[in-house]
Amino acid sequence: ELASYEKYWDSVSVEKTLISGAKEEGREEGREEGREEGIALGVEKGITLGEAAVLKRLLKLRFGHLSATDEQKINQANAEILRYWSARIFDAKTLADVFKQDLK
Repeated sequence: ELASYEKYWDSVSVEKTLISGAKEEGREEGREEGREEGIALGVEKGITLGEAAVLKRLLKLRFGHLSATDEQKINQANAEILRYWSARIFDAKTLADVFKQDLK
């Protein structure tokens, strides 16, 4: 019975070790996924901020001062919309023309 008891506890110990290893492996995978997702979000945010800065600079050169409302609209837009508005600068006669239609 003692040998059987010791064998049982040895198997429990092995299971605990395996479970601990699996937990740590899972944590590390989660950390890596989080890092990758964080990097992707950071890159996306950086691109959007860059697009916004370019659009603001172009609008100020073409039309002069931007209102707080226009600045806010630009700051809240995603990169795709910002690129669309930037392209509209060439054909727009007024600042309102740039924002007239949102990308659909």
